[in-house]
Amino acid sequence: MVLDNRSNRVVDFRKAVAATALGRAKEVRGKERAKLAKLYLAKHPHLKEFLSSPTCALVRIRVEVYYLVWRFQNVFEWKVRS
Repeated sequence: MVLDNRSNRVVDFRKAVAATALGRAKEVRGKERAKLAKLYLAKHPHLKEFLSSPTCALVRIRVEVYYLVWRFQNVFEWKVRS
């Protein structure tokens, strides 16, 4: 999963920051999905219809490593202990 603040302009080479999380992703089903859906809807009640759609999946990511990149060349790696 990648999150960044790029604006697709030249200034991004100096100011952009990106965080990447690498790991294993798996769809959550059954009782665990119901539990997590309840937590999700507590924060985002306006998305109830979206979450109940048969084509919507909840996904759990077990992150193994994070990368933070800034100023295009500075890289920080953080490995998650299991």
